[in-house]
Amino acid sequence: MANRTNLTTLTFQGERFRDGGLDLDVLPDLIAYKRLLVETAKEIWRRSRPERERLPKGYEVSVRLKFFEVRTGSAVIPIVRELPSSFDPMLAINLHDEVDEAASVLEESVAAAISDGALPAGLPKVVLPLFEEFGRSLLQGESISMQASKRKGAPAIYTPTVRDRLSAWHDPKYQDSVVVSGEVRAADLDGHNFVVRTDRGIKVPARIRDGSENLVTDALDNHLTRRVTVSGLGEFGAQDGDLRRIVRVDRIEAHDLGEATRPEGGGAPNWNALLSLGSALSAEEWAAVPRDGSATFHAHLHGGTRGNREER
Repeated sequence: MANRTNLTTLTFQGERFRDGGLDLDVLPDLIAYKRLLVETAKEIWRRSRPERERLPKGYEVSVRLKFFEVRTGSAVIPIVRELPSSFDPMLAINLHDEVDEAASVLEESVAAAISDGALPAGLPKVVLPLFEEFGRSLLQGESISMQASKRKGAPAIYTPTVRDRLSAWHDPKYQDSVVVSGEVRAADLDGHNFVVRTDRGIKVPARIRDGSENLVTDALDNHLTRRVTVSGLGEFGAQDGDLRRIVRVDRIEAHDLGEATRPEGGGAPNWNALLSLGSALSAEEWAAVPRDGSATFHAHLHGGTRGNREER
């Protein structure tokens, strides 16, 4: 037998629900809510595990939501989360993972839209368009009260106005110079785009600079041992300050882990250039190079004799 834990309660309010019955026309809203919840939970999971590139196999299927009754007092629907039978019942009582967090952050986002406040930092911006489907069946004067079991405070009241505001939320942006280093995780030569994954696990899209196609694809082919440093103009979210993308690339450099930077022109590393320069000098020229250059750098550079500090 599966274990169950309370996730949230959705209460449909309005003339159609005064008798406590659930109108069949609103069933798509329940499906849309689950999709919104699961996509939010997936993004929260990825944020907390930047070292993981993929979700666990079958993650979406593992999030199983059900309701077993429609309570009176409008149409009150307690939604429970069904856990595998192998899950420890004692752990189920205290469970608070990314799914519970997603339920709470969705309600915090609804509350922010009502008060014209800033969206919570925990809400992945990529899920905002999904609000367009949730609550689509609501008529004027109807709403959905949302109360997650792990969230304190008053219920969040979701209305058609809130729905429109969230689905079309404008995220202010600003631009500033940026330098990003990381691993090339994807490249599209036809679209002139590539993606850099930073050490923090953040994936940043950028435009491929003309003439650097070979450098980018080489870094992608050897992504386990090669890194790139991209300098240019970045686009940031005004609310959270997060880097969204690099809109203009001024310079790309590549280097193997533990080695010096290699410019985008594909030239040799700096130490190779120094060796080449040294080998071009004659024996007589090498003989003229001071043997104590590092100790008396300023004297040789600016002229004069060695001071007392160098003599000691």
